[in-house]
Amino acid sequence: MYDSVIDSLKKDALKALTIYSPILATLGLFAAFTTLPCYTEQRALVLLLVNYVMASITVDLMIHNMAKKPFSVFKPVLVLLVIPVVAHHCFGVSAEVERLLP
Repeated sequence: MYDSVIDSLKKDALKALTIYSPILATLGLFAAFTTLPCYTEQRALVLLLVNYVMASITVDLMIHNMAKKPFSVFKPVLVLLVIPVVAHHCFGVSAEVERLLP
């Protein structure tokens, strides 16, 4: 991989998009988070949680790029963003209980 996203996309677009897919998933889950009651009531906590997930993925990308360690697109840290969305939309968890989840 190259240091620049533009260079990476020019040289090998499929590999660049594959490596960038956890960040795209994080952004998609953040968009899903905006539909939850906790986003309007505890916006700062939600933003900190999303920031933590993005920072964890970024550190893994940096280690992959600098130390040539293997990079997996399946990040367990994404579960932190999935749990409240699934709990609210699939299981009908109320806003009172949802305040305990993030």
